[in-house]
Amino acid sequence: MVQFNGFPGARAGSLIGKMEFVADYSPEILVLLVGTNDLYEDVSVESIKEQICDIVYEAISNIKVAKVIVCQVLHRCEPTIRTRFPVDLHGLNARVDKLNSSLNTTLKSRFPNKAFLWRMKGF
Repeated sequence: MVQFNGFPGARAGSLIGKMEFVADYSPEILVLLVGTNDLYEDVSVESIKEQICDIVYEAISNIKVAKVIVCQVLHRCEPTIRTRFPVDLHGLNARVDKLNSSLNTTLKSRFPNKAFLWRMKGF
């Protein structure tokens, strides 16, 4: 069975309090797509990484998820139309790269064979 729960606009730090949704299903594998909204805010990449690792720790240690897959955060492209909230894409994408790199290293070292960064092909 595949179960999806989404929290549009949520930040990584707020998701730790929503882990009961995960526990209700006792999954063997948890796939997380998290961190994008945080990168738009004035939050350090290190802080975002630690909040994501807190979620992973909760899933593995307390909910007993066998494997946690954290999806890479994707780059943003130039909008084709004018947007209400313009973003410094060069700066944002640099933060995306830093977060992905840091997560890849940290997940391997803290949660060997339990948590992984999933790099999507073609991105």
